[in-house]
Amino acid sequence: MDITQFGSFSGFQWRNAIRDAPGNNVQDFKKLNIIYGRNYSGKTTLSRVFRSLEKGEIPWRHDGASFAVRGEQGDLNHQQLTGHAYDIRVYNRDFVAENLSFLTDQRGGNIQTFAIVGGENNALAERIAALQTSLGSVEEKRGARYDAAQAAEMHAKANKRFSDAREGLDEVLRRQANDVIKKDRAFGHAGYNIDSIKADIAFVTSNKVDVLTEADRSNYVALLKEEALPEIRDAAVFKSKLDTLFDEAKPLIVTAIEPTKPLQDLLDDAALESWARQGIGHHKGKREDCAFCRQKLPADLWQKLAEHFNQASETLGAAIDACAEKIHVELRDMAWMPVIEVSQFYASERLAFETAKALLAKAINSYRTDLQKLAEALANRRASLFRIGRLPLRDFDAAAAVVATESFNAVVAANNGRSATLNKDKDAARLALRRGKVAEFLLTVDLPGKEASIVQLREKAGEAKAAADAARQAEHVIEQEIKQLEAQQKDERKGAERVNTLLNHYFGHGGVRLEAVDDAASAGVKFQIMRGNQPAFNLSEGEGSLIAFCYFMAKLDALGSRGKELIVYIDDPISSLDSNHVFFVYSVIEQLLCAPRKRADGTEAYRYKQLFVSTHNLDFLKYLKRLSGPSNQVQHFVVERHGDAPSRLSLMPAYLKKYVTEFNYLFHQIYRCSLQVPQGGDHDHFFSFGNNLRKFFEAYLYFKYPHGTGRDTATERVMRFFEGDEMAGKIATRLSNELSHLEESLDRGMSPIDIPEIQKIAAHVLAKIKKADPDQYESLMASIGVAT
Repeated sequence: MDITQFGSFSGFQWRNAIRDAPGNNVQDFKKLNIIYGRNYSGKTTLSRVFRSLEKGEIPWRHDGASFAVRGEQGDLNHQQLTGHAYDIRVYNRDFVAENLSFLTDQRGGNIQTFAIVGGENNALAERIAALQTSLGSVEEKRGARYDAAQAAEMHAKANKRFSDAREGLDEVLRRQANDVIKKDRAFGHAGYNIDSIKADIAFVTSNKVDVLTEADRSNYVALLKEEALPEIRDAAVFKSKLDTLFDEAKPLIVTAIEPTKPLQDLLDDAALESWARQGIGHHKGKREDCAFCRQKLPADLWQKLAEHFNQASETLGAAIDACAEKIHVELRDMAWMPVIEVSQFYASERLAFETAKALLAKAINSYRTDLQKLAEALANRRASLFRIGRLPLRDFDAAAAVVATESFNAVVAANNGRSATLNKDKDAARLALRRGKVAEFLLTVDLPGKEASIVQLREKAGEAKAAADAARQAEHVIEQEIKQLEAQQKDERKGAERVNTLLNHYFGHGGVRLEAVDDAASAGVKFQIMRGNQPAFNLSEGEGSLIAFCYFMAKLDALGSRGKELIVYIDDPISSLDSNHVFFVYSVIEQLLCAPRKRADGTEAYRYKQLFVSTHNLDFLKYLKRLSGPSNQVQHFVVERHGDAPSRLSLMPAYLKKYVTEFNYLFHQIYRCSLQVPQGGDHDHFFSFGNNLRKFFEAYLYFKYPHGTGRDTATERVMRFFEGDEMAGKIATRLSNELSHLEESLDRGMSPIDIPEIQKIAAHVLAKIKKADPDQYESLMASIGVAT
């Protein structure tokens, strides 16, 4: 147990305090536990921890109590005092106050009655015995209790396998949720937990969500980085004039005209004809000689050229020029596709924009090419008006151009619409990223296999629970029948008779007895202490202690206690008894609790599950050493408290277990004071040095010098002991008197003790003993476990 705070105990840590020597191994309570401690050391406080577990509540005036107990039936603390599996019975002053208040308050107190099994109804007793046999026990490995325990163990194991498998899978999911998804800056969020990933797994599984491609993931991540973009107000506009221009140009290219009097040279050479037409504008009415060769122009030149370049050709040339100009204007001014940069689009729309833009550009280029081919055909006809041309083939697809224009505008509209839905799109992107990550995770774990295994383990745990419930019900049926039969046997008078039997048999105390008398107020019986035929009052403290202890021992046979595996704690039962009664109390504990019983198979069984007995009396401690106990299942403890320091429990020193005399104890305390205390060590034993030294001198020196001659015999003996070192004798006398009696040295109690002086005189005392009687010194040292 650990006791953080309870009465005189504070900060007690079992693992630090209860260790053996020399192995320094932590020791536990055992089946039989003997505890020694002086008065006010904390023994009763320790018993109250156990009684808290028995009564299910913290005792009065122990507010703030805090402790923890570890045992084979589960760990408990000060907040778990009810509903546990430990059957505890404690005898201490609180037990006496609760059950025998008459002993301390003879006016208003009473004695609680209790019932034990009566002896009249043998048939009931035989039936109960048979049921007890059927009930069996876990220790004996038989009966309904053992079957229920085995079934419960099987259920616990099956349930643990199921829980471990489920928790193992949960841990895998929890790590994925916390360490991977939650920490991903792209899609994680602080509230993501195991429930979240389970919901995502259910969605991914039911909707067959695939792992994201790297491209998809990059697009989603890019979307999450997007900020709202300005609206794009421009749009593509498709207005084709190609049909009109081709219709207009067709007759200009393919219609034939003839000159009035053609010049053959010009007809044969289109370039020459074109050169001649251009030359007319540079020479006619301006020059009489050729600007190129400087020869005089023939007088009939203009007439001949006019007959060759007639009005039809001039009209055709003008029409061709007009149509070519329209084509030029169309090529110059066409603006189907607005100037929009890719940076104006969200990342998710950029690929669609590039695709639509390329498609539209292709249509525009096709349109432009057809116009240029038409313009080129017109130019060729213009250069040779008297030669018909060929209308070029058209590649432009007007329907495709309409589709490209609509696609382009649709991408722009989608991009503009994305601004309004950006936050929702981001949420969708995060969700897609997260579920894609979950889908990726599912590829690394065999989730269906694990879940199928967990389902099987759960079914097996359910089957084991059903078997455990059935076994427990079978056990419960037997227990209930036993309770019903015991209720039929209930006889509270037998409780008083049992107490009297113990008083007479073990203590030979016939002066007082406990009698069950009719109680008109309750229509039942009440217990009353009688001396002869009269109610007994003014009981001595010894008589009260005897009755209380016999009452407790008899009550262990009461209904509710008999047949159970009890943890029994007996606290200081001989505080007011003489030496004869000390032995008889030991006899009661030995015969009724400790002496083992032989089973049918020859093994030994004990009346108790675990036994604790505490005492302050060294004579009683000698007897407690003789209590029967299973091999290697007996442990000895000592409770100590020095001054205002908290109580502490520790393993009993070897000398106290072996010799059990105060003389050995006092010698050991003087020896401890002779040693150097390590930094941070315990100095409590220095405060009791004066008292221990005085009592040691009284015992040791009385045996050595039994005859005294002066008035102060004790001082005389000390001075004889230190003969030859008068100063040491005076210092020892002063320390033993001043440190053990403060009523005449109040100022001494207000000052710190002189530890170096105590160490020096303690060492000097040991040296004098060694010098005076080496054999006794060696024996004393051996008794406290110190090699010389």
